[in-house]
Amino acid sequence: MEQKKGLQQDMQEKQETSGGQENQDGVKMLELKIRQDGSGMEEESGELSLSNETIEQIFDKVFKKILTLSGRAVVGLINGLFGTDYPPDSRITYNWTEFVDEKLKRRLADTILTVNERFSYHMEAQITNDRGIVFRMFDYGYGQSLRKREHDGDRYVLRFPKPVVIYLYYEGTVPDEYTLTLEFDEGKKTFEYTVPVVKLTELSVEELNRRKMVILIPFHLLKLKQWLKEGKVTEESLRKLVHDDIIGSINENQRLGNISTEDALKLKRYTGRLSRYLYQKLQGEGLGVLMEMTDESFMTDVDLFFEAYHAQEDALKEKDEALKEQEETLKEQEETLKEQEETLKEQKEALKEKEKAAVIKLIRQVCRNREKGKSPETIAEDLIEPVEVVKKICEIRDSMEEKCDPEEIFASVSAQLFLG
Repeated sequence: MEQKKGLQQDMQEKQETSGGQENQDGVKMLELKIRQDGSGMEEESGELSLSNETIEQIFDKVFKKILTLSGRAVVGLINGLFGTDYPPDSRITYNWTEFVDEKLKRRLADTILTVNERFSYHMEAQITNDRGIVFRMFDYGYGQSLRKREHDGDRYVLRFPKPVVIYLYYEGTVPDEYTLTLEFDEGKKTFEYTVPVVKLTELSVEELNRRKMVILIPFHLLKLKQWLKEGKVTEESLRKLVHDDIIGSINENQRLGNISTEDALKLKRYTGRLSRYLYQKLQGEGLGVLMEMTDESFMTDVDLFFEAYHAQEDALKEKDEALKEQEETLKEQEETLKEQEETLKEQKEALKEKEKAAVIKLIRQVCRNREKGKSPETIAEDLIEPVEVVKKICEIRDSMEEKCDPEEIFASVSAQLFLG
């Protein structure tokens, strides 16, 4: 352990001086830093920081951490726990409530989630039987409802979140629900505040998957506590628990779209970390194999994750290059189109000039024949031209006092007879 700790410190110092730069392979690995998010759980060197906390405290932190996975994954858990049917894209709002413990450390007192800004759900995870939990649940629920109180004039409404206690593991007996009776008016009026209990160890892997509650699957590792007591820890049982039940369920739910790829990666990472905690706390015979199995599963998944990451990165690069080529092609096409427009314009001008030359030639021929005393009909017949055109030219020529001016006649008749 001392050697491992020294290695972690050495790696952290290197990372802090490098500022989280990319390694030689160009992959930005899990940064070695201390981060604290909404779950109140610290991560160091990409792992949950090893501490002297109890198993109960550690698993409570992991539970709150798991509740910060993707909205799709959390909505699936809420539907499975409370029998609701919210669509996967429902909006989740976190109502974290903090308090300061005797060591002046920030702790999260409760986990109350609101779906679609309407109904709230209060979830607490337990490992030991705690008969005082119903009072804390009521207290947290009251605090939440008081903050969100509504009123119509002098009438006030407190909407308590729907509660549930999840026993990740327990010894002895645990009730199916806790009940708190509130008495008013000297006992004339009563109200029962009930908190249902979900016992995770009584839910099979198949049941968890069917109810889309797979984000609780890492806590199946707590079965090891009972197995150790009963002497049932074998390599075969550990392999089934880790590879088949936990990792297998995570992979299947990712394939079905119940959780995202990032969710799956985190759940496997949490499974590996929880196994380390259990190994340190329980130190049972045969648990060394558990460490090897979870490490193997996690590293395989990390390799796949970064392989997918690089594949996506390469695909994006190819897409960018294709877009650049399309832009260049589009630019060339615009230039070609502009050149074609210029050519068309020149062709139109040339055609106009050609048409004008033909009309001027016709006007000269008509004028010469008119000056010889021929009628418009005879001229049209000789030149094989429309009578109306020849008549119009003759009419304008006859009105001229001087000799024939083809340009003047063209200006009078071309628009309506030839170029219109």
